[in-house]
Amino acid sequence: VFVSIHTNAVSNREVHGTETYFSSRGAPYGFHLANHIQSRVVINTGSQSRGVKDGAFFVLTHTTMPAALQEGEFISNPDKEALLRTDAFRDKIAQGIFEGIVNFLNEYGAATISPTNYTYRAAYNDYQRTPSSLSPGQQVSFPFAVRNLSNFTWSSSPPNQVNLSYHLYDSRGRMVTSLNGLRSPLPRNVAPGEVVEFTATIQAPTSSGNFTIAFDMVHEGVAWFSQKGAGMERRTFSVGGVAPVAPIILAVAPSPSAPTREPSPASSTYGAAYNDYQRTPSSLSPGQQVSFPFAVRNLSNFTWSSSPPNQVNLSIYRLMRITPLILGVL
Repeated sequence: VFVSIHTNAVSNREVHGTETYFSSRGAPYGFHLANHIQSRVVINTGSQSRGVKDGAFFVLTHTTMPAALQEGEFISNPDKEALLRTDAFRDKIAQGIFEGIVNFLNEYGAATISPTNYTYRAAYNDYQRTPSSLSPGQQVSFPFAVRNLSNFTWSSSPPNQVNLSYHLYDSRGRMVTSLNGLRSPLPRNVAPGEVVEFTATIQAPTSSGNFTIAFDMVHEGVAWFSQKGAGMERRTFSVGGVAPVAPIILAVAPSPSAPTREPSPASSTYGAAYNDYQRTPSSLSPGQQVSFPFAVRNLSNFTWSSSPPNQVNLSIYRLMRITPLILGVL
């Protein structure tokens, strides 16, 4: 694991408390590590908990192991600065971090490392049964199917079984970290190319609003498939009677002006990770055009060219309706 330890500071000298960060764009299990650390630091120090937060810090997004950034207290608060100057208080923070790491490793540390030649791919079919509206906190189950497009057999047995899970995002694209995606177990081992049918279970957030659910397979103790470059299957739903809004889906696409291309090599794999720095607008005027900072990480196995005729560009498309999913490789 990787833990970065800090003291906090803001211009308001009355602010105090402890908080721990993870990054949803970093290595798997960062949230769980941060959650364990935050819990133990609060217990050991008695500081006000400011919660576990998602932050796109470089040290969190560029590590290959579970990572957390801990802010012990606000040095900008005179009373907390005095505490931070004492060995006793710093020892309490250190003890909390230590206990959090131990608790995390006790829960997740027995996992084995994935072989480097594993490829993680899946195709999803919810039979259009993912609900379009849910009540706050409601839990629902429905038929689901997944095809194994990986190059290894998915095990259904612990400790490193493969399960169906999901990530939840609010209307601004921020991950909902208060809920850990429920696991839907596979009924049997699934060989490469096979399709398995089972029951998927999801739970709505407790707050009202529009949300996106991104179905994602998880190799327990190893990695989310999306962390290995696999795509996720997204659906939108509303909670608490809010009218659903069609999401904007970001994708890397070839330039529409490019001429007819030769087929890509069979060995090419396509994957990307996106970061809009939470700057994608939540509302726009009809026909309005906006620009904002953006970053993309190349998770493919080839260099993206920026030159015609086969350059790679960032583009968007808006989903106006949900179309049936056909399982298979295109």
